[in-house]
Amino acid sequence: MPALVSHIKAGNLKALAVLQPQRTPLLPDVPTPGEQGIRGFDATAWMGLFGPANLPAAVTARLNKSMADAAADAEVRAQLAQQGFTPVGGSPTEFRQFPEKDIAKWAEVVKATGATID
Repeated sequence: MPALVSHIKAGNLKALAVLQPQRTPLLPDVPTPGEQGIRGFDATAWMGLFGPANLPAAVTARLNKSMADAAADAEVRAQLAQQGFTPVGGSPTEFRQFPEKDIAKWAEVVKATGATID
């Protein structure tokens, strides 16, 4: 999103909607799909930290704590906000479930188009 914000604010591009359930502070006047009558739409981009299978629990816990500490830092949060990101924390177990749910959601979208997933 940061690469597009300056073009949108300059009037070179017109943003029709943000692709998440809530408006973004970077473009506070751009509505959400829900505000335009498309209920339940969520195509929020996300990132996460992944490790190899069977990563020792102690390493996972240390990485999780380091990421949580960074996400709690006001300067880091401000830098992320300028780029359109909102840090969301949680346990490794909660994060593990997130991509599984996201994959299932998008698999349904692909199936609804009639395309095949190989």
